[in-house]
Amino acid sequence: MVTKSFKNFLATILTANNGGYGVVPVTDVYGIRRYATNYLNSTGVFPYVCTHTYTLNKYAGGVCFGSGGDAENEEDYNLVNQITSGLSVLLVSRNSGIEDGCPTLTFTFSIVNTSLETIVIREVGYKCSILCADTPGRIQNDARVVMFDRTLLETPLVILPSDSATLIYTIKTLPFKPKTVNGVKIVPFEYGTDEEIGAIIDAAQAGTIDLQADAGWRVGDMRKISIGAFMAGGDITEPNQDIDIVISSFEEYNGCGNVMQFDFYESLSATVRMHGVAMEVNNYGDSEMCTVTLPALVEELPDWLKDRLITFDVETVEGAVAGNKLALRSGYEVLGDSYTYNGSALSNLKLNEGEPQIDWYRRLIPQSGIAKRVGYNGNGSASWWLRSTGDNKQKFQTPYVIGSNPPYLNTYSNSERLYVSPFGCL
Repeated sequence: MVTKSFKNFLATILTANNGGYGVVPVTDVYGIRRYATNYLNSTGVFPYVCTHTYTLNKYAGGVCFGSGGDAENEEDYNLVNQITSGLSVLLVSRNSGIEDGCPTLTFTFSIVNTSLETIVIREVGYKCSILCADTPGRIQNDARVVMFDRTLLETPLVILPSDSATLIYTIKTLPFKPKTVNGVKIVPFEYGTDEEIGAIIDAAQAGTIDLQADAGWRVGDMRKISIGAFMAGGDITEPNQDIDIVISSFEEYNGCGNVMQFDFYESLSATVRMHGVAMEVNNYGDSEMCTVTLPALVEELPDWLKDRLITFDVETVEGAVAGNKLALRSGYEVLGDSYTYNGSALSNLKLNEGEPQIDWYRRLIPQSGIAKRVGYNGNGSASWWLRSTGDNKQKFQTPYVIGSNPPYLNTYSNSERLYVSPFGCL
């Protein structure tokens, strides 16, 4: 369990400055009340210096072991009964990761009992040196050792004399408290298992939970998925690849009954043409993109996602295109009322091409623009296809946002190869 001192130390970040006066109370390893300062620019203490080694010294920074069995308490300031002799300890590895949406730090130690007595390890602690003042508001920066975490092992580690053992110690920096709503386990969109995410979406479809109010999901939440290799239009091979999908809206799309919309945050790593030849009148529904590439992509999505795709219609200037599992966005859905062509307002604004600027694009574009998208590993850089046509009926549009005010669109011929970033409904 992370300690109250650790939580209070984090609170100093909001008032960080170059002065360094006592801000919030912490308790050092001696049990003395100190006040963590908001001076975080010292290279001699945490977070610049993190003591990750094992220590036998009860009052030093590092990881320590103890035999005390008292229950964890966030007021803990030291181990109940630290072991100070009889152990030879080697740090095998230290790794950070994510568990249930919580950042974790995991230590693996190899331990040898060098004493003549059996040693029982029941508790593990992690301590670091931080800058403190002796009283609140005092301008003072003295290094004090504070315990950030004390964990009581579920099963004590018993080591006989001369024997060795391995101890794995994981700190959850933001402890995740399991939550269920109407019998459904709630997990973050980013980090839940495929089964857990699928169950939450199914429950939302059934009307037993709300993705925002109950699950806490938000527009902009992302999740990495793995896509199998497939053949796109024009005999272009899309390799196995990882892609981030992003929740782009919780609005129902064109009456299809979805509970959320998602977009590909990156694009497929290989660029693809819209159609093999020029069409007399561009019609997205007749394009190779719509009839070959996107259906092939659907088949290579992970099962938890593919099996929950809802079929929907998209609007185009040539009329509705039905039967989509994945589709391209329109210029109106990406840019909304600022939809222009080559910097000038279009004479034929396609205001009938779907919804006016999807929520995620409304937030994203003013911040960083989205003129170009790249594959998950960052290879390549190119424009990406929309389903909207340009004034020239033999071309389709792509967004150009960065550096332009308002953002606008360019057009490319059907046979040119650009990136593909579709969207879907669940």
